[in-house]
Amino acid sequence: YIMPTGTVTFTNDEGVSCTDDLDTNGYASCGLVFTVDGNYEAVYTSTDGFHVSGGSATGDHQVSVYTATASRTPEPTATATSTPVPTATLAATAIPTRVTGCNSIKDYFDALPKKPSPLIISSTGYTMTLLIPNPNLYQVEFNEIFVAWNGSSGHRVKPGVTEELRLMSVALNGTLWQMASPGQGGSSYTVQAPFLVPAVIEPNSSATLTFTFDKTYNNPKDEVVTLQFATPGCETFTFTVTR
Repeated sequence: YIMPTGTVTFTNDEGVSCTDDLDTNGYASCGLVFTVDGNYEAVYTSTDGFHVSGGSATGDHQVSVYTATASRTPEPTATATSTPVPTATLAATAIPTRVTGCNSIKDYFDALPKKPSPLIISSTGYTMTLLIPNPNLYQVEFNEIFVAWNGSSGHRVKPGVTEELRLMSVALNGTLWQMASPGQGGSSYTVQAPFLVPAVIEPNSSATLTFTFDKTYNNPKDEVVTLQFATPGCETFTFTVTR
């Protein structure tokens, strides 16, 4: 028998069509896109005189709606990481608070009886000390200290015999001013460097000012300590303690 030749055109109800030539076995196929249920028609067009009954064939088709299954890609589990927090190192810096009342420390010393003097000389040691209270709720700063002592004869060797007494250092709590060897001679000295009386955190906060000499200070006379305030707002205030 003779295989027919020609083309087949496929058309669906939506008007979408496609055409394919018959192959050597007399088959034709092509792809149609359907979006709804309905019919399609195949129309054969011969090129060699063959005809099909009716000239066309029909069929139906259905569109199945695909139900998508949601799938979720697991999100990565966050792993807690610890970022090191820098440890703050605090360094004391002389940045006092500006104040308006500057008499508190001066008034304290003015109110003390003249005898005994708050300026204490060790009877067996090499030191002269002054306890400075700070009744304020803020840091108090001084930038100058003047001290006078019995430099010419402050050390008594025996009755009627005395020796020069030299200043070796000045200290306020942990801050130390060391005199160059062999110490400060004469009878007075001025330290010009900021030093601080700690602010009051607990009642009766204070700082100890210590003068250290090269020999036992056992022949006191005419001792004077004068301090100049540096706290902003108090720069013109001084107070003096004598013995």
